[in-house]
Parts: sequence; structure tokens; C-alpha cells
Amino acid sequence: MTDKMQVNLRQVAMEILYEVQKNNGLLHVVLSDALKKYQYLDKNERSFISRLVQGTEERKIELDYRRGGEECQCAARLFSQMKRDRPAGRPLPVESV
Repeated sequence: MTDKMQVNLRQVAMEILYEVQKNNGLLHVVLSDALKKYQYLDKNERSFISRLVQGTEERKIELDYRRGGEECQCAARLFSQMKRDRPAGRPLPVESV
């Protein structure tokens, strides 16, 4: 098992996002698998990974929408739904890990 002092939390988050992008994986499945792999980390470290990944993916949807790229229509629907479902500036709740 890897010593937890050697785990770069941001690197773990990047690997999760890369896996989702590369293999068209479902974010919640890839994130869950990664959190199980690193279950020996403290709860606040796993929560940081979770929130960083979820926040990055959320921001990606918004940027795709604003950019008006090929995924714009899908992103526009998701972004509009997100804005309706929660007040501006209020982050999504972090899942219990």
C-alpha cells in the first residue's frame, strides 16, 4: 500500500477526470472506485478529492455552454437545470465518503 504522505490529492483528482474523459466513464462510478482505492486517506482528504473532481466537471459543463462548442446544446440544458435547481453561489453538497 502506498504511504499516504506520498499521495498527491490533486494528481488523484486529475487522474479521475482523465479517466472519465478518455473512456467516457461515468463520473460517479470512476470517483467511487478511486475513493475506495484511497480509503486509507483521511475523510477530509477524500472529501477534497471528491469536491475538486465534481467542481471541475461542473465548471467544464458551464464553460462548454459559454464557449458554444459542439456540445453546447447538451451543456446548455444541463447548465440551465443546474441554475434552476440551486441558488447562485451555493455549491453542490459533497457526498459522504
